[in-house]
This record gives sequence, C-alpha cells and structure tokens, in this order.
Amino acid sequence: MKGKPILGIVLMLLVASIFASRFIIQPARAQADSVFVRADGSIDPSTAPIFTKDNITYTLNGSIDVPLMVERNDTVIDGAGHSVSGSETGIDLTEINNVTIQNVTIGDCFYGIVINSSSNISIDESYIDNRCYYSIYINGSSVGVNISGNTFTLSVMGIWIDSSSNCVIRSNNIGPLWDEDVTLVDSSNITVSANNLKGCNFYVVELESSSNNTVAGNYVTEGYYADSTVYDIYLDDSSNNSIINNNIAAGGFCEIYLVASIDNMISGNYINALSRYSIFLNSSSGNIISGNIMVEGYVYGVALDGSSNNNIVGNNMTSFNSYSLILVLESDDNDIFHNNFVNDSLPVFCLGSYGNAWDDGKRGNYWSNYNGTDKNHDGIGDTPYVIDANDRDNFPIMGAARGPEVSIWDFPNVAWIIFEPTVIVLLSVLVWYSAEAALVIVVASLVAILVVLMMDRRQNDKIRKEKERTDWESKKW
Repeated sequence: MKGKPILGIVLMLLVASIFASRFIIQPARAQADSVFVRADGSIDPSTAPIFTKDNITYTLNGSIDVPLMVERNDTVIDGAGHSVSGSETGIDLTEINNVTIQNVTIGDCFYGIVINSSSNISIDESYIDNRCYYSIYINGSSVGVNISGNTFTLSVMGIWIDSSSNCVIRSNNIGPLWDEDVTLVDSSNITVSANNLKGCNFYVVELESSSNNTVAGNYVTEGYYADSTVYDIYLDDSSNNSIINNNIAAGGFCEIYLVASIDNMISGNYINALSRYSIFLNSSSGNIISGNIMVEGYVYGVALDGSSNNNIVGNNMTSFNSYSLILVLESDDNDIFHNNFVNDSLPVFCLGSYGNAWDDGKRGNYWSNYNGTDKNHDGIGDTPYVIDANDRDNFPIMGAARGPEVSIWDFPNVAWIIFEPTVIVLLSVLVWYSAEAALVIVVASLVAILVVLMMDRRQNDKIRKEKERTDWESKKW
C-alpha cells in the first residue's frame, strides 16, 4: 500500500504473521465445519443452535464456533447476544441480497463478516470483538451495505471496503484497533458519518483510489498511545471526496493528508491536536480547504508540497507552537485568502513557490502580527503585509476575516447534508464556509419566527372575537 513507512510495513507484517499462525494452530471444532442457512430456508446441520419460525428471521439460541454461511435472501440473522466465531470467517454473505445481521458478537476469526458480491446488507447493533484480522470485509462490487450502531475493538483492521459502492458507515464505535479503522479502496459513494473513531498505528480513515465519498461529522480521538497514529484521514490518488465537519483530536504525524489527490473538499473541520501537521497536501491540486478551525498545533497548520491550484479560504489557524501556520514548498498558483492567522512567530514560510495569491484583489487575510494602520477605517490595512520577496498580501484585513462570497446553494454538499439526520452538519459547515450563508440562515429563522407570531396573533384575535360574540349573545337574551 502506498505511503506507509518502512517501519510500519514491518510492524503490520509481524502482526499479520502472529494472527495467521494463531489461526493455523486452531484445535479441531466440536461442531460441523460450517453452519448453513440454505437458500431453501433450511438449517444445516439441523442440530445447530439456530432456529426460525417463518424462514425469514433466524435466531441464535447458543454460540456457534464455526463459520455461519448465509445463502438465503431476504433474511434477518438475530444473534440474540450470542457469538459466532470461526478460524477463517465468522459470518459469510456471498452473492445474496436483503440480509440483516443484528445483535451478534463476532471474534476469534480472520474475517469477522465477509460481504462479497452482495447488495442491501445491514449490520446493526453488533460487537466485533478482538482477534479478528478484518472486522468487516466488503468486496466484489457489493452495493448498499449499511453498517450502524456497532462496536469494533482490538482487531487489526476495522471496516475494509474494496471495489464497492453506495455504502453507509454511521454511528459506530470503532477502535482502538491495531492498524486501520476504516479503509476504502477503489470504492465510491461511501458515507462515513457520526462515528466515534480512535487512533491506531496507521490510518483512522484511508481512501485509496476512491472518489465521490463523504467523511462527515466523525469524532476522532487518541487510541491506546498518544500520537501513535501516522495519519488520521488519508487520501491517496482519490478525487471529489468531501471531508467535512469532523472533530479531530488524535495527534500523530498528520491529521488530514492528501497525496496525488485532486478536487477534494476539506471544510468545517475542527482540528485540535499536537500533530506535526494539521492538513498536508502532497502533489495534490484543485482541492478546497475552507472553514476549518486549526488550534494548538505542534509544527504547521497547512502544508503544501508540490501542490498547486488549491484554494485555502476562510480558515482559522491559531497558536501553532513551533513554526508556521502555512508552509509552501514548490507549490504555485494557490489562492490563500480570507483566513485568520493568529501566531506571534513567522506565520508563513515559502520556498521555491511562485504565483500564489494572498488576496482576491479586495481583501486578503487577517494577520495578528500586522503592524500597519487603517487611516480611512475601511477595515483594510494601508500597507501590504509582506511575506517575502515573491509573496505579499496587498489588502490585509484589520479584523476577523469574513467567509468567501459564496451562496449556500453553491455549496456542493448541500443536497446530501439536507437529508442527513444531523442537520447541524449543514449549519456549522455553512457558517464557517460563508458569512452570506450565515446571514441567510439568520434571516430565514427570523422570518419563521415572524410567521409563527402572526399566526398566533390571528388565533388570539379569533378567540377574542368569538368570546365577544358569545358575551353579546348572552346579554341579548
């Protein structure tokens, strides 16, 4: 896999060999080689601790210590709190449709759950225990897998999705794990949202050669060891993905890292960790970094290395302890404005970079160490903020920077977010992404309140008039 340090690869191979050797020396099982839910609805062998009354819902009444092979479509496998384990696979779902796995504990196997060439699969409220290499492995162009409300602990890999699409990973507790929490390879239209993710040895969320995916509203924290994670969110050769509204506080080498990736959006994230880099773009272009808050960093806020034509707009970067808020190395033609840079040391370091724009021709950035004046009180400094001989902000902002002039309807993820259960994703991202968006939201709220008050007043008037009529009728008679 691309980008792993040599030491990391050696560690992964060592862990894999330990797990593999463990599975090879498993003792003979007392049960049959596998338990089957056959396509005709029968259970094979009939003595297995699983029963059904309607050939739809199959309920465990005991633990199964061999693989459970589900061959019947349109079924529910209810673990009823019991466990399934097998030296190779816990539960196998191959070439089937419309199956739900719920309330089951899985462990002590190489693959916890395998989903291969299947569609409309749900994994709910289950517990994937330790000593699995892959907790859930999805491949073979599987479509429509929904994984929600589960707990994953102490496996090597968490959820691995390969060559599949239109899956949802939501509201799970994942980690701490050995290597990676969530991995997407050659996959698209995957949503990873509202999960609690803990740091691990390599990646918390990795996207490799994957496009049109969304990683939103997740909470990423440290694993067993502080600063052990290499990358929290890692994109390799991936495009048109949205990394939005995540709360990242895991430490490690880098919080969000892109290599050879284009046209991705990184927006509305809160990054608070002593990592070496908050956001790092390596040989990546056409990406948008907007509305993020980066605080208490260890070395750099945003680093660009051989990356051009990116937009870094409307971000807050404060209190980086060692070096610069922005590092630009051999990266040209980037737009970097409307940001707040709060740092007493050198905010920007550029080397071998040309044509980067630090203002939009009217407004630039807020620099906490800018010493210029604003004699006409237009909110723009009278003199440029000079970074070096090739870089300057011609219109430094005297106060907090506004967001970019973009309507909320131009925000590319609005359609998806509106249908998410957590509308807070839309609100928080848009407030950071656009001051105009925030104004629209406020106005809309005021209009809604006004309408409610008018309706309430009409109702009160109606009640008052009815009472007056009733009083008049009573006096008349």
